[in-house]
This record gives sequence, structure tokens and C-alpha cells, in this order.
Amino acid sequence: MTTPTLVLELADRLGLDPRLPDACLSEADALARSPDIDDPGLDDLTELPFVTIDEPHSKDLDQALFVERSGSGWTAWYAIADAAHFVHPDSALFAEALRRGATFYLPGLVVPMLPRVLCEDLVSINPGVDRRALVFRMDLDEHGTTTATSIRRARVHSRGKLNYDGVQAWLDGRGESGCSAAEDSLRALGGMGLARMTEAESRDVVRVHRREKDLVVDGKPLVVRAVEDPRNDVERFNEQLSLLANIEGARMLANNPAPHVQPVYRTHEPPADQRMWRLKKRVKQIVRGRDPELAWQKGESLARYMRRLPPGPVRQAISRQAMRAGGRSGFAGEPAPHHGVGADVYARFTAPMREVVGVFVHKEMWELLAGSGRVDPDVQGQVIESARRARSLQRKIDGACERFALDQLFASRTRFSAVLLGIDDGKAYLCLDDPPLDAKLYLRDEPDVRVHGVELQRNGTTFARVGDVIDVRVDDLDTERNRWRLSLA
Repeated sequence: MTTPTLVLELADRLGLDPRLPDACLSEADALARSPDIDDPGLDDLTELPFVTIDEPHSKDLDQALFVERSGSGWTAWYAIADAAHFVHPDSALFAEALRRGATFYLPGLVVPMLPRVLCEDLVSINPGVDRRALVFRMDLDEHGTTTATSIRRARVHSRGKLNYDGVQAWLDGRGESGCSAAEDSLRALGGMGLARMTEAESRDVVRVHRREKDLVVDGKPLVVRAVEDPRNDVERFNEQLSLLANIEGARMLANNPAPHVQPVYRTHEPPADQRMWRLKKRVKQIVRGRDPELAWQKGESLARYMRRLPPGPVRQAISRQAMRAGGRSGFAGEPAPHHGVGADVYARFTAPMREVVGVFVHKEMWELLAGSGRVDPDVQGQVIESARRARSLQRKIDGACERFALDQLFASRTRFSAVLLGIDDGKAYLCLDDPPLDAKLYLRDEPDVRVHGVELQRNGTTFARVGDVIDVRVDDLDTERNRWRLSLA
């Protein structure tokens, strides 16, 4: 499908160019002619039946896995595409990756960090061909706790490109696995994934419930529609393996400091005590008068509370409150905890073709393992700043694309059902029921409405509370403020 003009205009306005400089393309073409797959320094792991599990349309396959039972536990092999071998700090490829920071995603358009000949072919762990990889071997006991980890550069051979829904259907007894050689591994992945999820629960890792959505292009001119994207068990199991590799890699970097190694860590502050106090107060107001099972019990951790909340609009609203109470996330050159994943230290190894941080931490890990390397006094700080800019830019892209979707939706429909997610700063925050888009209702447009804690009142009487499903009406577009005027129907 041709990329709509509005998407291209948005990319141009934000300084995003899908085209890469000629110097990058020339370097990539030269690498494609000499991929160095026969490097004698690589461990040969091509006998292991690795497979990739991604979305069906994925072309840049970062990770491949092989899991086997080991006594009462498991051994997990996780191969991550070796982008750092091809993207050196002195290259035009690295300079451009540093300038961009990441691959950016818009509806119908991907703005890549690396040339496609690399991220979709030479570096990507495609099926049926040998590829270079940074391979984590992680031994776990029956509780899903890591007992040993080793990392090596290796040559791997993926047996198949699988997708989440297909593997889930096979595990559920429907359809084919897609790769007979990997069936034992896929079963072991399920057991290991459940053990890791249970282990995370024991550490009170908060699992926030969100309605996943994806914006897709549907026809021309631009029509963006929000599509619910529920995650199945296989995707969660794969996520656990990815998180584990990131944690174990970060621990290795943090526990083995060396003057020539300059890691970049992903950090996430825990919520401040005052924020947690406010969250508990807000939750108490939301659940008052509702089912007693919704109450947050004294002494109960937030993680345990969120796990037992039943699905529905109240859980949806409380999840938003919990996310807003969370601390700040970022990147740092010194090890620090990541509250969101419940780890004392964490790094991003698992997206080396889409994030410059991934390229850099792979390089630093290899230099740690090799016992030598180059000191780049300025590059570490530049990588951290580039990663921060890229995250901020992707948020702007997501916001602009959601606005496209709302503009089209509100131009064609005027009545909606929505969950009242929160009330703050004179605005009611909503999630439309169908499609699941976020919207704001400005309470200054409702002069007879008063806010009382988590309640909306008229003439002293509450008619809506956070966690309720309400009806809203689209009035018109306020061109002066460039926002849609919504009202309570």
C-alpha cells in the first residue's frame, strides 16, 4: 500500500527521512559482499534448533530462541542479532544511527535506523541461513531463578520464522507448530515463561493492564484506525526471555567493571512515597461503594492488588492511575535499579537493529568478554542523549498519529461510549470504547459540572465517577485552540 501523503508530511515535519545517506548505503553494500560469517572466532551453534517468534509482518528479526529442559529447570539459549559487528563507531553507519537514535514507526511507514540490506537481511536472524549473533545461555532452576549465565559470539541457524498467534494455537492444540524441530523447545518455553512470570510476581513486579492498540493505515487518503492488539501467552513468554537477557547482560556489565568498558543502562525510578500515598487515596475513592473485592487491602502490595483486579472499566482506570504514579525512566552510564521490571540493573540488548543503545551495549559487552577494547570518552554520553531524543520523538509521533485518527473519527461520528479514566487539571481523561482511542474532555466547556475528587457533579449530585462508562458527544472542532470540543451526553 502506498504511504499516504499526510504520513510523509508528518515525517518531514519531524525531520524524519526514510532515506539513508549514500555513505551508509555504500558501507552496507560492502558488508553484504563480505558478511564474515565464517569468522573462526565464532562459536558454532548451528546445530541448535533456534527459531524466531515475532509478528507475521516482521522483517527485522532481532532475536531467536531455543529452550530445553535441564533437570527440574531449563536452559535458555537466546540469540540476539550481532549488529555491533557491522556497525563500528568509526563508520558512517554508526554516525547515522547516533544521529537518528532509533527506528521510528508511523502508520504505513517505517523510518529505519539502519539500511534495509542490514536490518532485514544481513544482520536479521532470517530462517534457513547462518547468521552472526550474541548468544546468551541462561540456566534456570524450577522456580525460574537464574543460576548461571554465559555470553558468547556465535554462528546460529534459525529453523523457522514463527509468529505469536501460530505458536499459541499449536500450544492450545490447534494447527501446526510451524517447525517440527523446535516443538520440544516451544513446550519448554511455555514452562519457563510461566515460571518467570511467577518469579516476577514474587518480587512484586507491577503488571499494569492496558488495552493494547495499533494504528494502521486503511485506504487512501489517510484513514487511521485503532486496532486492539491483545497479547497472548506466547508473546508474554517471549517477553520474559527478553527481559531476562537484558537483566543478565546488565548484571555482567555491572559486576565486572573495566576501564575500557562504558555501558549504558536503562533505569526506572520507583514511585515516591507521596505519589504512592496519593495513589492509595485515589484508588480508595474510585472503589468506594463498589464491589468490596475491588478494595486495596492494607499491607497488600500494588503488584498483588493489580494482579487480582477483575477485568473491566474500574481496572482500566486504576491501571492509568498506577502508571501516572510511576517514577521516571531514562538511560544512564552508571548502574541503577529498574523499578518497572523489578531489577537492580537493566540494559537494552534486545533491539540492536532498532536502537543505537543496542548497538553500543553489544560492543561494550564484547569488549568486556574480550578483555580489551577502545575507550570512547564522548560516545557513551552521545548514545545516552541520542536514546533520550529518540524516545521523546517517538512519543510525538504517536501523539500526532492518534490525533489523525481522532480527527477522522470525530469528523464522521458524534456519539461515543467511553471509560472515565481520570480527572486532572480541568480535564476528564477518556478511553473510547470503540475504537480504543484516548481523548480529553475539557471541563471548562461544561460550566455546570463540578469536580469532587474522582467524581463529576451537577448541583451537588454525583453523576459520574472515575471507572464509570459514560456517554460523550462530539460538538465541534475549536480551531482557535486546535482541539475537539466534547461534552457529556
